[in-house]
Amino acid sequence: MKKIILIILVAALVAAPAFAEVYRWTGDDGIEHLTNDPEKVPPQYLPQGPVKPARRPAKTQEPPQPQPQPQPQTDAGVLGEVMAFCGRIARARLRKLEPDELRRMLDDADTLQSGIDASEAAYDKKAEAAEALSRCREKVDDELARRGGDESEDAARSAFKGMLDDWYAKKWESIYYGYGSGASRDAYTKEAFAEKMDSARLELVCCHDETLVRAARKGASRDTFTVSAKLNFKDRRGPGRAGFKSKTFDVRLEKGQWKVSLSELFAD
Repeated sequence: MKKIILIILVAALVAAPAFAEVYRWTGDDGIEHLTNDPEKVPPQYLPQGPVKPARRPAKTQEPPQPQPQPQPQTDAGVLGEVMAFCGRIARARLRKLEPDELRRMLDDADTLQSGIDASEAAYDKKAEAAEALSRCREKVDDELARRGGDESEDAARSAFKGMLDDWYAKKWESIYYGYGSGASRDAYTKEAFAEKMDSARLELVCCHDETLVRAARKGASRDTFTVSAKLNFKDRRGPGRAGFKSKTFDVRLEKGQWKVSLSELFAD
């Protein structure tokens, strides 16, 4: 019997794949990180890795023990990532950063929010992480708002076209966080907005004429443009009941970014 077990162990060792390289680094926040993907390692920490785990000697007297299964993201993991992001903002001199750098921080905040939403951590810990992230993100938003953003007609029209691309692709989460005004996000949860878009009578289909997407300043307002566009819709009630329609949207500069009211997208 011992000879059979020994033969099985030797065969398993021969068939086992080589160990992947594991990269380890300690961030500015003091948290140690591990990954086997070198592209995820910040360039400034590459000299600290890679390190390879040592092979354990083969057991000859007893069968191998089952390996523990990967665990879902823990409460500490959710909060740790948010705290690391907030620490980066606290150390940064926001007033000296270029607008593109500030917007990249906002993109990182969007990614973190998506991670919080998908996390299996306890609800109260997710809520705590989301609240902390919102406070830290607000500092970046305020800095962009202090600079006044780009109030040009071209910027408003360009932002609207970006939203149209997400609308065609049915990227409701991207629209919700990237283009939804604060007031409309307060009125609709992300899930409620997605349900409204999926059930709206008019469904946006390809294609629109970009030359017919026009923006004009709304009255004397410095931060709001009315964007008009001729868009192609399909009526979900049946064929031949829609087509190209002219619609208008108010695009408002809000904390350095152009936003729309989400309800305008699913209105008939």
